[in-house]
Formats: sequence, C-alpha cells, structure tokens
Amino acid sequence: MTRGRGKNAPDRSAQLLDANAEAMASLLHAAADSMPPHAAALMRTVAASDTAARVLKPEDLALFEQYCMAYQVWADARDSYLSQPAATRTREETQTGFRRNSDIDVMAKAGDQMLKLAKQIGLTPVARAQMRLTDAASASIMATAFPDRVRAMFEASHGGR
Repeated sequence: MTRGRGKNAPDRSAQLLDANAEAMASLLHAAADSMPPHAAALMRTVAASDTAARVLKPEDLALFEQYCMAYQVWADARDSYLSQPAATRTREETQTGFRRNSDIDVMAKAGDQMLKLAKQIGLTPVARAQMRLTDAASASIMATAFPDRVRAMFEASHGGR
C-alpha cells in the first residue's frame, strides 16, 4: 500500500519552484540572444529577477517575447524623441502645417500593448493577485468537493452502506 508524504516529510515545493525558475531563466536567456538590444536587455533583466522568473511559465514565453519587442519599439521611439531639439519634440512640421510628434503616438501605442501583455502574463500586481485568487478558489473548491466525491464513490461501490 502506498503512503502519502506524512506530516513530517520535507516540503519539496520550494525546490520545485526553484527548479522551474531556473529553467525559465535559461529559456529567457536563450531567447534574448536573438532579440534587438533594448528587448534583450529587458529579457536578461527579467531572467535575473527571481520574482519574474517565478511568475512566468514556459507557455508565457511567446507573449513575453511580444512584450519585450513592444518595449523595443517604445525605447526606439523614446530615443528618437529625446534626440530631437526640445522646441520640436511635441510637434512636427508638415507641408500642411504642424501635427503631433509621431514618436509620442508610437510610445503611447507600444505602452498600451505592453500593459495588455503584462496583464495577460501576470507581470502587474493586480494580475498576480487575480492569479493567486483564482488558484486559491480552485484549491478551495477541490478541498470542499473532494470529500463529497470520495463519499459518493464509496457509497456507489459499497451499495450505500
């Protein structure tokens, strides 16, 4: 008969979490090698961060790569914006007059895209809290439903005794 871990058995959840974080960090480092400079720097920074490596899962890698590329677009627009003379940063001259600086629009769109992706993969505090609540609710449902299921299975197999 197989036995459970027992109450005195060591808890290996921290070891498993560390192993998953190390695997995710190595995936992030590998992905950073083929990215533009700002995106690669962000990816390596996140890989070095314990918290982010614990939040991200391998299935999130494609979305996180998109996040890093949106950051690259934002950083390029920021660099272009900052390289312009201060007097012309907010508007550009066109043949028909003046219009808003396009770098501002690019930064705003890239920032919006980054925020949407960050919410999906749990990089914002609110998204992480929602994930924890969802996990806790699932665990709670399982904890309350499991005894009822065992009882029903026992009654079904033993004729309702």
